[in-house]
Amino acid sequence: HLHAVTSEFFPLASAPLLKLWGLRGLYVLPALGFLAVLASSAWLAWLLDRTRNAALVAGVAALGTPFLFYGLEFWEHMPALGLSVTGVALLLDAARRRPGRHSLMFPTFVAGLLFGFATTLRPESACFVLAVGLASRSLVHRPTWRSLAVAAAGMLVALVPLELYT
Repeated sequence: HLHAVTSEFFPLASAPLLKLWGLRGLYVLPALGFLAVLASSAWLAWLLDRTRNAALVAGVAALGTPFLFYGLEFWEHMPALGLSVTGVALLLDAARRRPGRHSLMFPTFVAGLLFGFATTLRPESACFVLAVGLASRSLVHRPTWRSLAVAAAGMLVALVPLELYT
């Protein structure tokens, strides 16, 4: 039951914010996750179709989904989603620029790191990453198999410390 696991990482990341700003500090990471989802959703929509209105996509994501509610709660859902959507946008942006270029492996690796950190927050994010990998095969500007392997390596780098700890 992936959904039943509570992240050890989220309270640890929230603790300094709690010390710094009191109870208000607990809402910083969810709010940042919410903002990351809005910005990355707009970026992703534009990457997939250059005619999309990025502001409209962000507005629909803010008002037409439960993201605003999750962004106002002390839950790890929004930071995990923010990391995931940003990772997808990075991965697809690198694929669109010039597939296979060595210089684009860094953003692809960073996308994997974001996927890994999202999975440490919400283990079911691994299902999201798998779905992204499979669905990306249908895109015109799809990541190469090498890019997907680099992203998987980045994800593993992010997951190994927590797995070793547990």
